[in-house]
Amino acid sequence: MTAPEWIPALTLETLEVGESRVISHGRERIAVFHPQEGELYAIDNRCPHEGYPLARGSVRDCVVTCPWHNFKFDLRDGHCVLGDEQIRVYPLRIRAGTVEIDVCRPDPSRLIPRHRASLEGAVQGGKLGQIAREAVRLLELGMTPRELAHVALRLDATYAEYGTTHATPVAIDGLFLARRYAGPKAALPLVQAFFSAAESNLRMPPREVAPAVDPGDDPEAAGERLRERVEAEALAEAEGLLRGALARGWGPEIVEPWILRLQADHLLGFGHPLIYAEKLFAFLREVGWEHADELLPALLARTINSTRTDQIPEERWLRERMAETWPALGAWAAACAREDAPAIDREAFASAVLDGERDAWFGLLRDALAAGVRLESVADALVLAASERLLRFDAAVDGDPAIQEGWLDVTHRLTFASAVRGALAGRRDPALLMLLVQAAFFVHGAAPLDLAVGDRLERACVASEDVARDLEAMTSAIRRHHGPDAVAAAERLLVADEVAEVAPESPVLAQLEATLEELAVSDLATRPIYVAHWIKLCVAAFAEARALPPGPGRRLPILACVRFFAGPVQENRGRGLVHDAIRFVVDGKVPKTLT
Repeated sequence: MTAPEWIPALTLETLEVGESRVISHGRERIAVFHPQEGELYAIDNRCPHEGYPLARGSVRDCVVTCPWHNFKFDLRDGHCVLGDEQIRVYPLRIRAGTVEIDVCRPDPSRLIPRHRASLEGAVQGGKLGQIAREAVRLLELGMTPRELAHVALRLDATYAEYGTTHATPVAIDGLFLARRYAGPKAALPLVQAFFSAAESNLRMPPREVAPAVDPGDDPEAAGERLRERVEAEALAEAEGLLRGALARGWGPEIVEPWILRLQADHLLGFGHPLIYAEKLFAFLREVGWEHADELLPALLARTINSTRTDQIPEERWLRERMAETWPALGAWAAACAREDAPAIDREAFASAVLDGERDAWFGLLRDALAAGVRLESVADALVLAASERLLRFDAAVDGDPAIQEGWLDVTHRLTFASAVRGALAGRRDPALLMLLVQAAFFVHGAAPLDLAVGDRLERACVASEDVARDLEAMTSAIRRHHGPDAVAAAERLLVADEVAEVAPESPVLAQLEATLEELAVSDLATRPIYVAHWIKLCVAAFAEARALPPGPGRRLPILACVRFFAGPVQENRGRGLVHDAIRFVVDGKVPKTLT
């Protein structure tokens, strides 16, 4: 226990009954109250809500009321009687007529649980200001950014009604962005995950989690039983089996392939379950597999509850292609694993996915895999195609209340392609090759959202002569939603990066990355769902640019990110929702989609 640090505050005779006095000590402002004879209390003078001086408040029955928003605090223990956050109480004593206050900082280990509980309550109540304050307090108390991100992940896993939401990837990507911020400023990217959870899981009760079920001694057989239960959408049984495997001590070498195989069985939820899985597995490798039982059941719930695109009656073509592909996957995987396997013709395959008929790109992919190509080269081509699709997106679609699709639908193509690359890296399950078919289908299917050929962005090919000026030009264009100018400035910077003879990369790319990461958390997007996509796309774009082979193609993911950042996003979809409601309720027509 930390020793008290008593300081003289005032003489008792100078503080009349019913009065209060403010004492300064370093950064602290302490309000001392004398509400009745024989009663003295000392609390933080700053209301924890927005800092109004509590010494100006009224006191009744040992409760002080902040006059700014009517929040009320018990002077005896700091408990918030009406409002949100608790107030700090200072021990005091009287010695020889002098009131002394113990200003020793409380042990953080005692405070962290209280503020973590307050943060959770703020998320459940959708109280964004309280979320921000408690996140900063926790970081100030010594919680690391990784630990704070973990809190967000646990909250999402606990309260998400249908399983993992966007809050999970934003927590993990926000942790990556937090590397640029020292101390409490790390809250800038990290609070975005809590905001996302507050939007998705507002006032939701904890999701019921099935008890663990013994999986038996054979991991392979248990994995097949898990697939059967997922296929039957038997969530409780599947969840119990997964938790039983984790309780038994089965590690990522067993469970990761199980989860990824489930992603390969169907094109799930617009790619989200695979994106979530890849990020969660990376996080668990950092913090320890012992936390898997906290997080993976929610991912399994999301997997089961997600749309199975290949099962939609209108998607018979995909269903048939997947069915004919399954028997060949083993032979293809063996062929592609050869050390001398060549690369696929990236440009030709990307072009087929973008502009060809689906039978054409499928034939190219099937023949390439059968002949044996490097799988990372196929991932390269899919990322190139997904990036180009985002660069081509017709922003008028986003502004049309009669159409369901918008910017976010196209960003999913790129982040899913990036997740497919991650799933294939270093893993040998032949079933995962099915993800390549899914990704190609997903990217190809967004073609109706493209701009007309003559309206697409012109591309620059000259290097920046003034990096600072072009960074500012790009930022200005993003802020005024002018995509062509933003992309042109970004491409000048990327060309400069290519010609710079600096290893492993030029400072130009680092400056561009830092600028876009800062913009991602600069309130240019406001609704948490849009902020989530800004962050996810930004992280994926630079990861993919570094993964692609040298050449102009490396620019595409970053340019796609810039185009999205500058897109005239309509975050409030109220007009579109009412339009759809009228068509559905009054006219009996279903919402209109283009993909």
